[in-house]
Amino acid sequence: MSVRDIQSQLEEMYGVEVSPTLIANVTNAVLIACVDGLTVFPNAIQTVFPKNTVQLCIVHMVQLGCFCLLAAAQAGLRRYQGNLPRCH
Repeated sequence: MSVRDIQSQLEEMYGVEVSPTLIANVTNAVLIACVDGLTVFPNAIQTVFPKNTVQLCIVHMVQLGCFCLLAAAQAGLRRYQGNLPRCH
């Protein structure tokens, strides 16, 4: 996305004119972007903000870790239950 594209987008959406210098300064200043794990966001962000670092949001990292722990616990429990004697 070029500076001209961003200018026209801002003018279309908000009716304001923004100088190309301001847009260049803002887009160069973004250093870290947190995303939610969707694969298209990092590519889109890297296109607009080429000097930034994209990382997964901490909330989503914790959530993913909990899912992995739960899946491991369920798999271990299934293996353990297979070795238990049956009481009828």
